[in-house]
Amino acid sequence: MSLEDLERCPSACCAFVGGKRVLPWRITLRYRLANPGAEDVSINFVDSTTGRRTHPVWVRSLTDGKRKGRDYHKTVYGRFPRSVVDPETAILTETADVPFSLFVVAVKISSPFKRVRIPCFSWVTKAQGERIFLGGVPRLPKDVPAPVYELQKAELEVIRTRDGKTRSGNERIFDYDVYNDLGQPEGPLKRAILGGSKESPFPRRLRTGRPLASDGKTETRDVDLFWVPEDDAFAPEKAAGVSERQAVNLDRAAAAVRHYGGPRGAFTDIDNVSEMYDPAPSGPGFPLPRVYENRPDAWKTDKEFGRQRIAGMNPSTIEAINALPKGSAISDLHVTRTLLEGETLSDRLKTGRMFIVDYSLILPLVGAINSQPGLAPRFLYASRCLLYAKNDGGLIPVAIELMLPCDSGAISEVYTPKNSLTEWTLAKANFASLDFGVHELYSHFTRCHGCTEPYLIATRRNVSSSHPLYRLLLPHFKDTLSINSGARKDLIAAGGNIEQLATPGAVIHDVLGALYSKLWRFKTEGLPADLIKRKMAKARKGGDWRAGDVELVLKDYPYAEDGLLIWSALHKWVSSYLSLYYKYDSDVLGDVQLQGWWEEIKNEGHPDLVAFGIASEEEVWPELKNASDLTYILVTIMWVASGHHAAVNFGQYDYSGYVPNIPSYIALPMPKPETIKTDPDVLDEQAFLRTIAPPILAAGAASVVETLSTHGEGEEFLGDEIPHWLVDRRAEIALGDFRREIQRIEKRIGKRNRDGSNPARFFPYTLLIPNLPKGVGVPSATGRGIPNSISI
Repeated sequence: MSLEDLERCPSACCAFVGGKRVLPWRITLRYRLANPGAEDVSINFVDSTTGRRTHPVWVRSLTDGKRKGRDYHKTVYGRFPRSVVDPETAILTETADVPFSLFVVAVKISSPFKRVRIPCFSWVTKAQGERIFLGGVPRLPKDVPAPVYELQKAELEVIRTRDGKTRSGNERIFDYDVYNDLGQPEGPLKRAILGGSKESPFPRRLRTGRPLASDGKTETRDVDLFWVPEDDAFAPEKAAGVSERQAVNLDRAAAAVRHYGGPRGAFTDIDNVSEMYDPAPSGPGFPLPRVYENRPDAWKTDKEFGRQRIAGMNPSTIEAINALPKGSAISDLHVTRTLLEGETLSDRLKTGRMFIVDYSLILPLVGAINSQPGLAPRFLYASRCLLYAKNDGGLIPVAIELMLPCDSGAISEVYTPKNSLTEWTLAKANFASLDFGVHELYSHFTRCHGCTEPYLIATRRNVSSSHPLYRLLLPHFKDTLSINSGARKDLIAAGGNIEQLATPGAVIHDVLGALYSKLWRFKTEGLPADLIKRKMAKARKGGDWRAGDVELVLKDYPYAEDGLLIWSALHKWVSSYLSLYYKYDSDVLGDVQLQGWWEEIKNEGHPDLVAFGIASEEEVWPELKNASDLTYILVTIMWVASGHHAAVNFGQYDYSGYVPNIPSYIALPMPKPETIKTDPDVLDEQAFLRTIAPPILAAGAASVVETLSTHGEGEEFLGDEIPHWLVDRRAEIALGDFRREIQRIEKRIGKRNRDGSNPARFFPYTLLIPNLPKGVGVPSATGRGIPNSISI
């Protein structure tokens, strides 16, 4: 029988070709082409047991493959010796003389006795030489046959290369570096280097290796060299969609500036602000933020202000307290019985029904922020907001403390609802503006984007693609390096979006380091631990708090209520998944790739807190000794990348897109009473509008946050269809259970939002609803949907 006969009759159990007994294998390559010109790819298969390599199987004329959607499929037949029974490793070599980009999704091979799926998800080019892809059921290193283990090591050695060179093109090299590419070495754009010092601690980023500037420390900011590996870059359609969204929003911002009379234009009154928005989402103006839509005056109320601390865009900074912070100027003299439904502040504190959002840690940086040179004035107070839970539900602010630094510590002014409406509204605006800054710099960028990047780098560098951990985490890292690279280029760069549009201005890098130093500890990044740390929840007696079995102190807390549903579902899914591979504690302790991954995250990805004595290792890091420890660590990483990021990202426009609700920028200090209208029930709109961001900054901020609040092309959500990277039927069954639980959670959240007895859901809390509304695709800004990863 010839090979041609075998191709005509692939179902034959075996055949003799050239006098040797062979098995027929049907080989299907699934791939994408970025540009025409693709010719041939050769594939060698390696037997998992013997290490024997087959002769090359050629897949020719790739542009002629059958196309379905964006993927091509091409099937060929190969003849393998009878001794090759487990060909679970593929070695691909692209041979075209014409350069082209081939994205290999998967290789599937089958015979009458065996089916093998090899997930790839990688760009293959001739310059890379041989590419090794490991398929089959995930295995721990101890269970990997020696021949395949050697191939794993060879693949990881390429990825772990440390050669000091500038990274470019289609390289697949992952390493760490400090944030030394945010500014210039000298002049007005000189900025602190984030990471590598006690003064500015920070997690590490992906090393790009660009040449250093004249100071020998700062990387040059060549805009063409904000490099990310091709496998981690935006897909072309997503990159085009994000660019288009940015262009649309820049046009909207420019139109708004023109509408208000140019760069120096001003709002004439509160109603005039609404002219920035167009009721039609595709209209010439910005879409209506949901906080304003159908209830244009809600932002003024204390009820709405309090609700946003637990169900707005920054719901994870509130704490329960039983005593006022040391040094606070707030007292019973300010917060009287009339504000607390007849009780004293002392009594309320004893019963645990007082809450605080405390940003006093910003105080040491306030002087630098307020003394910045520039055309536009800016002013920031360190601040605290004290709130109480009403007897009939709801959270109400009762005092705001605004602080400025002085030689003896702080000069404080305390404002309460007993002040004039103008003073109280301005105090809330000052607090909300600082909350915006803390949200953007810590709750959003640092906790999500910055802290996740080292997990991704460590996973690529230490864990084989056939390892269970790699297969589990891969979807939760999709597009993260690409969006983070864009953030370094524009969002947090010197002179970038945040510096221009937020009150901290050019001091944001000092703020980033200070917040990371004071607030971030991996141990408390998981939702249950975070709630317990902030005294917003208690561990149930006899329950497993790490699985989400906690009791909320504030019953009506949508972020925590809905978040715990997501956390518990993730915990159950990850626990079930890991049980397939880690049977004993010794399997965790003896997994060299896993332990190397964890040590590298601690010592190279997030080294500063321990290395500079800011916190002890016990304070920052949990142990990794058994499957329970590993489950908590992985769920923490997955929760931050999915649920937490969704909660703090996709509501940005709905809340801060309407500038009176959350002004990104404060221009002036609190006015003296004699300079404003002090009627108890009348807002001095001119005094208010002079203080908050003018149209040019309000439109600029709206432009940025609307883009960030939009789900992009190719988004993958929690509970989407079972992906083909697991390659283990047992794991796919467990993931199916998770998907069904996500669907049940969506219904439970919907029911909670329809329950009129929940004051915090007067405005439905949708940010942790896992999927988009039926019939709504991407791109879209819907204020709901939990992507698997930090992808925008």
